[in-house]
Amino acid sequence: MLDNIYEINYYIEITINQKLSYRKLREKIKSKEYQRLSDETKNKLINKEEIDVSSYIKNPIYINTFNSDKENISENTFYKKGNQWLPNL
Repeated sequence: MLDNIYEINYYIEITINQKLSYRKLREKIKSKEYQRLSDETKNKLINKEEIDVSSYIKNPIYINTFNSDKENISENTFYKKGNQWLPNL
C-alpha cells in the first residue's frame, strides 16, 4: 500500500505525536493526507526542517458558482456541501 519511505515516516511520526488509533491512522492513509500536502511541506518534512501549523492547512478550493463568481471555501465545507448534493461522494 505505502511504498514511499517519506510517506511511511510521515505516518509513523503523526501516529506517535498524535497518539492515533489504528482507525484514525487508517482514515488518514485512506484520505491520502500525505499526498495532499504541498511540495514545500513535503520537502520540509524530508529535510527535517521546522514546520509551522499553516503548512499543514490546505489551500481553499475555488468553485465556480452559477453566476461565475469564485467563492473561497474550505476543503471541509466542500465535502459537507458535496455530501448534500451527492450523497455518495
